[in-house]
Amino acid sequence: GPEIRSGLVPGGDGALDIEQARAAARAEADRFMASLEAATEVIASTDPSKGTPPNRASITLLAEEDGRTCLLTGDAAEQELLDGLAAAGRIVGGRFHCNVLKVQHHGSEHNLSTTFAGTVLADDYVFCGDGAHGNPEPSVVKTIVEARREADPGPFTLWFNCSPERAAADRRAALRRAIGEATAAAAAHAQVSVKVLDD
Repeated sequence: GPEIRSGLVPGGDGALDIEQARAAARAEADRFMASLEAATEVIASTDPSKGTPPNRASITLLAEEDGRTCLLTGDAAEQELLDGLAAAGRIVGGRFHCNVLKVQHHGSEHNLSTTFAGTVLADDYVFCGDGAHGNPEPSVVKTIVEARREADPGPFTLWFNCSPERAAADRRAALRRAIGEATAAAAAHAQVSVKVLDD
């Protein structure tokens, strides 16, 4: 390794003070942690202007059979979903519970906030995304976990239909971040479980 004398480490352009190197490393670590925290902030509200007309025209479906329900959301914005459930008389006491929720728009942060996640509760949340366009986003995973835990202490599962190994190489990092957020939540909270479909 490099020789260390008088608190200096030889560098390419001269000597570098060890304390400066440590401070630089701490600053880089702080920037990295801040970027992770920003990526996983709970989403307080969505911006409807971010939804494109084709996404907003997405068909949604509430399927029911033998007392079990599955809400298929397509790429719809949360307000349209909530308005539709309210118009159908399905939101009772401020909540709608279904067995399965296909999380809208592959888990995009533009389509789901604490309002939706605290109103529409599910036993199983399905993320259909392979990391394209950064979806599913860790902030959506965190928003669902936090809102669901606050609204209902019962167990629930976060499902991912694609593993990082199965995703295209340029999408793997995004998918790993989302699954990592879910896995961290499961490690911290016994009511949360995570399932990733086999390759």
